[in-house]
Amino acid sequence: SIIFSAAQAEAEAEGVPPPQFDAEAVSNVSTIALFSAPHSGLFALLNEECVFPKGTDESFVAKLHAANKEHSRLSVLQPEGSAFRVAHYAGSVKYQASGFLNKNKAPFSEDLLVLLRTSSEPFVATLFAQEAAAPQAGKRGGRGFRGVVGGYAAELDELLRVIRSSTAHFVRCIKPNVRKAARCFEEPVVMRQLRCGGVLEAVRVFASGFPDRMPIRDFVGTYCSVVAPSKLPPHPPGGPPSQGDAPTAWERGACAAILRAFDVADEATAL
Repeated sequence: SIIFSAAQAEAEAEGVPPPQFDAEAVSNVSTIALFSAPHSGLFALLNEECVFPKGTDESFVAKLHAANKEHSRLSVLQPEGSAFRVAHYAGSVKYQASGFLNKNKAPFSEDLLVLLRTSSEPFVATLFAQEAAAPQAGKRGGRGFRGVVGGYAAELDELLRVIRSSTAHFVRCIKPNVRKAARCFEEPVVMRQLRCGGVLEAVRVFASGFPDRMPIRDFVGTYCSVVAPSKLPPHPPGGPPSQGDAPTAWERGACAAILRAFDVADEATAL
């Protein structure tokens, strides 16, 4: 959604009508809320069920569905009971909840923990001494129980905080095939990654605006030599003055004249 919002803001700043697309469909905001909502989200309900005396994977899924039965992104699969689907931006994903509670409790052998605490390697012993001093994620602790998903949710919140406080730049790494073979491009594999990463939709949004952006001063400096001087506006007395980064009136006029000389339609450009 950050990429799409940036594309819309850029288009609006350039006077381009925003592209028509379903903002909710390309956003994962409601899906993130389904997972991380304080009381009704998947993470909170999973932690709650882990401390419930008779909690099971099936009862967890039932509570998740009951708390979010109106949520458009969630559907429970019947008669499986312990399976549900979440409609992410890139497509529907099936989650099999069997083993969720046990994995979230992260049971850790006390014997192994003692062994690591007494390791002859000082660094290892220090790591697990700190672990012993802190409450273990997998132990029952009522309201204090966080489970494995507690750490994941904290990491997700930190990631979103960093993204919102910075200017996003992405390098997309696309695997050409699943076999890691050289010079082999499998179109379905590549297209699936582009679709799931939101690249195709982002390109469609950006394509509704102007494909190229160039400072007016650079444009005039590059192309004014190929236009007849008679088609350019007369220079002001003393030559075309420079006013910092902002283009001068002469440079804007020269830019418009060059575009007319190249028969570029007015609606195809914006200064």
